[in-house]
Parts: sequence; C-alpha cells; structure tokens
Amino acid sequence: MSQSLPNIHAVAMSPENIFFLSCIAFLSLCLLGLEIQIILKCKITTTTIGINASCLNDGFKTIILPDETIIKYYIAEINTYNISQDICYNHTATLWQVLNQAEWSALMNEMELELKSKSFWIEGKMSETNTCESGSICRNVTEVKEGRGLLVQWNDRQHSTYSRLYRSQTSEKKCLIVEDNADRFWTVGYCELEQHTTVCVKRNC
Repeated sequence: MSQSLPNIHAVAMSPENIFFLSCIAFLSLCLLGLEIQIILKCKITTTTIGINASCLNDGFKTIILPDETIIKYYIAEINTYNISQDICYNHTATLWQVLNQAEWSALMNEMELELKSKSFWIEGKMSETNTCESGSICRNVTEVKEGRGLLVQWNDRQHSTYSRLYRSQTSEKKCLIVEDNADRFWTVGYCELEQHTTVCVKRNC
C-alpha cells in the first residue's frame, strides 16, 4: 500500500517556520551590524595611533603638500612678535618657518582669503645683510619673486632654500615680516614696536 509524501512546501511555509526563519534573519542582521561597528572602531583607533595628541581637535586647518607632507596652520589676531610666539607656543606650534617654495605656494594659496592681504610675522633670523639705505630695495626684484632673496636662517639652524627677503638689517630688535603687498615680499620690522598678524604652524601631526 503506497504512502503519500509529506507536503514539503506546506511545511516550509508554516507559521512556525516563518517565525523561526525571521528570528534567524534578525539575529544575522544584528551580528552583521555589530561586526561592522567593531571594524569601524578598529579603523578609527588605528588611524589615531601615533598621531600627536596636540593635533587632535586643535582648531588648526590641514594642508597636504604635493610631496604628501602634512602641515597645519592657525591664523590668530594681530600682535607683537613675542606675543605671537607665545600664542603659537600655547598651541604647541611655532610661527611659520618657510622651508621651500612648494610650502610657500600651498599655504599662501590657502591662507590668502583669511589673511585679507594683511602682513604677518614669520619666524627666523636674517643671516645675510646688506648696506642699502633704509626703505630701498636691496635685492633684485626678479630674484626675490623667484624665491632667491637674502638668506634666512630658521630656528632649527637650517638656511632657507626659498626666500622673498629683499631688505634686511641685522638686529635683535628686528624680526621677519611678510608684507601686505601683492608680491608678498619679506622685510624686517621692530619686534616689540610693530604689530602684525599671527600665523602658527604645526609639522609633526
């Protein structure tokens, strides 16, 4: 006597099985979501390991140079040179030391709108002087525009490979300024008598 086969489709579509499959699907989605959260958390943790803590949430803006060097900058108010130095120090930064032409071009293109053509301090010492009269141009304008101005020594004792300094007088009372003109030439001014915009820079982020 033949026996009839069970109705497979009926079993599969029974309310009990539908509920069971729904529970499995829900648990799978929960596990998948948990796994994604763990992965994202790991990625975020990995990217922050090794980053200087002073560079996180510091209010500085980030610039990536063509050679992938990362520089962060912050524009503060107008002050004397020493006060500007202190402001940068309190942000674990320094006044800008212009190391090369690529850096100069990238930061100036980014900052110019914020600076609104204002003059600002840069950090360094005049290592080449001239005997020209005060107020006159001491270096060929074409050379200065090409970054071949008078030599500047940065505080890490490296000489600049790029300089727009066209007028210089060695004096402890005088500091470097980026002028408020279209060419953005560099000159010197009295550290404690003049006030210019503060530009702070971080490099080790």
